[in-house]
Amino acid sequence: MSKPIEYIFIHIPKTGGTSFYEVTVDVFGTSISPRYPRRTIEPMLRWYRVSEKRLEKEYTAIYGHFYYSEIKHIHRKYQSKVICWLRDPIERVVSNYRFFIKKLKYPDFSKNNLPLIQEKIYLLNKHRVNESLIEYAAKKENQNIMTKFLKGIPLGDIFFYGFLETFEEDLQQLGKQLGWKKIEVPRLNVVQSQEVEKPVLDEETLQLLKKWNKKDIELYQKAKVLKQSR
Repeated sequence: MSKPIEYIFIHIPKTGGTSFYEVTVDVFGTSISPRYPRRTIEPMLRWYRVSEKRLEKEYTAIYGHFYYSEIKHIHRKYQSKVICWLRDPIERVVSNYRFFIKKLKYPDFSKNNLPLIQEKIYLLNKHRVNESLIEYAAKKENQNIMTKFLKGIPLGDIFFYGFLETFEEDLQQLGKQLGWKKIEVPRLNVVQSQEVEKPVLDEETLQLLKKWNKKDIELYQKAKVLKQSR
């Protein structure tokens, strides 16, 4: 028998989503889905009818690197509460870059539940291990990521969005809205400085990052203003 999917957690990369997932597991237990990464979402969507039936049968909350356009039918069907986290766009790009390089410098497939897929991704990208931040950020697929994930849903239609910069405060606000118990806030998936040094942003680099992520900057600023008025 199908269950209503009450919550959709859209995990935008490098916005604190891995830590937040641990919180949701404490809250929902087995009624929340696994944390779906992009590499599993794309093949899953090819069999979307089967996957949707499985999701409806097993979970009341789904969590993953979903583009809103991919799950908008679920949102509309159940009037699910969409929840996500945002981050300063420049900081998000830099963090994503460091995470990408870390995975190339220190590949580890043993902890991944899909090691063959992860290894394939590594082999496709290992030649990029010395790629600079500018080279990484210049690629279209690495620009305006938050805007891409949320395309199709106005900020006002998102039940709750928080900011990584005020993670704990926003988490407590969300918990209060939903009646969650107060829980410890984990810190997971953090790129350590000794693993991949944080690039120093000179003015030229900063202006390029701002240019390439103009839509995300506008989204982030609009979200800040809207949140203050709620």
